[in-house]
Amino acid sequence: NPRLHIAYALFPQKPQAQVRYTMSRLHTAWNIRRLNTKASESQPLLRKLVSDSGGAEKADWEAISKEIGLSALLCQRTYHKMTVAKSSGKGWRPDEFDRLLTNLRSQHNNGGAYDWNLAAAAVGTRTSKQCCLRFHYDQKTGRRHLYDFGSLQE
Repeated sequence: NPRLHIAYALFPQKPQAQVRYTMSRLHTAWNIRRLNTKASESQPLLRKLVSDSGGAEKADWEAISKEIGLSALLCQRTYHKMTVAKSSGKGWRPDEFDRLLTNLRSQHNNGGAYDWNLAAAAVGTRTSKQCCLRFHYDQKTGRRHLYDFGSLQE
């Protein structure tokens, strides 16, 4: 890779493994910015394709991803951020928290680790990351008793 040779020449005092690691991190950050830019530019087309397919629940994300040129997961996350997640930037409403609690309780009774995607689907107005962060925030701030369904699982 010619860029690595240039980087090795610019930083001769650094070990080559460290230079390679730094270059890979820069490349990853560049790719993430590029993908996020493309995802935000394709929002009108994404919204149209999802509505044409009958909504997010019935959408064929693989077909939509081929049309847009992004991965199916990135299309799905972008659509979720455009619609559901934007409306819930404020604090948690009691009904949202109750739905989260009910879902986590049922997941605990079924055994296994918590599936935050299922929890987000049950809440309906929050992303999986928001549900996970709320759970862990409550664990750290002394509200652990709210989730006392027996022994907690991650």
